[in-house]
Amino acid sequence: MRITAIITGGGTGKRFNDDVPKQFHTLPRRKTNEPIICWTARQFQECSLVTDIVMCVPFEYIPQTKRLVRRFKIKKVISVIAGGETRRDSVRNALWSLAQNPPDAVLIHDAVRPFVDNELITRVIRRLDRFTAVVPVVEPYDTVRRKGKRLSLGRLEDRNNLLMIQTPQAFKWRAINQILPKWNQNKTATDDASIAIEHGIRVGYVDGAPNNFKITSKEDLMLARSFAKMLTSKTK
Repeated sequence: MRITAIITGGGTGKRFNDDVPKQFHTLPRRKTNEPIICWTARQFQECSLVTDIVMCVPFEYIPQTKRLVRRFKIKKVISVIAGGETRRDSVRNALWSLAQNPPDAVLIHDAVRPFVDNELITRVIRRLDRFTAVVPVVEPYDTVRRKGKRLSLGRLEDRNNLLMIQTPQAFKWRAINQILPKWNQNKTATDDASIAIEHGIRVGYVDGAPNNFKITSKEDLMLARSFAKMLTSKTK
């Protein structure tokens, strides 16, 4: 079974507010620093169930990314392609790039979730034996309320009925290929599972991991660097 991991790093990180996109900032790994996007791709390279990897980056970063892939020996990478204006555009570009030689399934993962591990990747893939699409989830621990008017709090939500969605999100190719022409119709979807559900695909879920967090802010980057130091010190 051929399984392709799509690493989505096509954004320029406007919310991150830095000249360098956040996926190209570095995390410590033993005696060197490794770009976040390479750290993330390495997690999929080390999973035996993943066959190959497609990396999606801003167009102007394609040559640099190819050099990084060679330098850090991410050997499962088969292509580095240009992202689009939105995450949806980037994922669509990656999927279209696979259409001539499609895999059996794809995993779509945020480049800035570098601490996904082999156990989580494997859990997601294994659950494809029961569902056409699968996502990892974690339950919210904090109290959740809707926004009210004029900076006030609104209705209390029952967090027992809520799930926070992570990546990697897995899809059998035959299903995702059917909805690919309609991929960009929903302009408000913030993840790939939402698009799939809108088009009638039943999505299953597995337990995610608290450490599988997304680096969105500079504070997140500081936390990620501390966590990376801890992980690499354990493997010395």
